[in-house]
Amino acid sequence: MKTNDLGNKPFGTKIQLTKSGNFFEIYIPPMGFHPVLLFIAPFAIAWNSFITVWTLMAAQVPFPGNIFLMMFSLPFWVVGGCLAYACLFTLCGKTYLRIDSQEIYLIKTLFDRKVSRERPEPRQEITQLIFTREHFDRDSDGDRVSKPATMKIELGVKSIQLGGMQGGIEHESEMEWLAFEVSEWLDKPLKIIESPEID
Repeated sequence: MKTNDLGNKPFGTKIQLTKSGNFFEIYIPPMGFHPVLLFIAPFAIAWNSFITVWTLMAAQVPFPGNIFLMMFSLPFWVVGGCLAYACLFTLCGKTYLRIDSQEIYLIKTLFDRKVSRERPEPRQEITQLIFTREHFDRDSDGDRVSKPATMKIELGVKSIQLGGMQGGIEHESEMEWLAFEVSEWLDKPLKIIESPEID
């Protein structure tokens, strides 16, 4: 277990931590430009442009064929919307994790409007804090892929997770610091999962 720097705020981090006796809040600012956007953004633009043209052409087909073709395009619009949201959230999305004396909840905002708010859960339902280090795993095709560090707060059958592929936290040291701070403020032990070995 690496404990030398556990709990130290990483130099240069933009993540803000506010804590007092009554509440604890983590603010994760927008990640901003990330190299992965060089691939995802053009793909999202091309995908949504194609679906727009498809939908406009489908609308011109005589009734009732146009209804069937336009309904056929709906799943593709969902994928296109998710791609666009991922790009926009990387550039402009903010995340807040707040714990007070009664509740814990996670809020995500885009352009200062709430786009996701987990239902508040009672603080006393928190059963376990788990910090998983950055590691390599295998995807469904058997390829070796990098998995970012995560912190999971387990609440019975539910959980709240920070980090991961869409977490806005780039460095393991930041996640490690936050996990330690949450553990200390809640006065609950932190379970640390080291990088699993893969073949």
